[in-house]
Amino acid sequence: VLSHLSSADSHSPEAVKYTKAQIDDFSLIVKALQAQMPSVRYFHLAGSAGMVKYPEARFNSARPGLMLYGANPFYPEKLAKLNLDPVMSLVSRICLIKTLPQGSRISYGGKTILKRTSRVGVVPAGYADGIPRSAPPGFEFLVKGKPAPLLGVVTMDLIMVDLTDIPEAKPGDEILLFGREGRSELRVEKLAQACHTISYEIFTRLGKRVKREYLCSE
Repeated sequence: VLSHLSSADSHSPEAVKYTKAQIDDFSLIVKALQAQMPSVRYFHLAGSAGMVKYPEARFNSARPGLMLYGANPFYPEKLAKLNLDPVMSLVSRICLIKTLPQGSRISYGGKTILKRTSRVGVVPAGYADGIPRSAPPGFEFLVKGKPAPLLGVVTMDLIMVDLTDIPEAKPGDEILLFGREGRSELRVEKLAQACHTISYEIFTRLGKRVKREYLCSE
């Protein structure tokens, strides 16, 4: 028997009150079923946020989802310092670098106008691969551990980034779109917040053409 806490990740008084009422109601159902239908063995109500914030909602089963990928269900709120390590990373490689003059317009609509002569890197990853089109210009991906701001809007297959302040960057270098690469880390929660969405959506929208590599640590 299962249900779901709709507002466990919120800390507002209204959400807390509603969540506790949900837990109380589910507890009554559990007691009734245990008395009348002892063959029903498993009861689960809590996902990642509920498991952390409401231990009484764990019953004898739970459904950790987001936390399995090392993402914080409370981000950007600071209630829970969960010390979660990201276990999923999205990485691409710079395929082209061009030096463009001040005043050049970048990407669809031409709304991003270069304020200086810039080294512009082209990266073969776009919204068809899972990078939200709502990612704002200026959002900082990482190249060699250094910020590489997004230039212009995300296209279907490509993004453009500013490599002016990373003179050592060259075609073939990796760019971290989220996750962890060596000592560099870019939290998926940060990308989700910038795109006005949640980490779940970032994870689940990764396209089929994104190559998967599964790494095991001993």
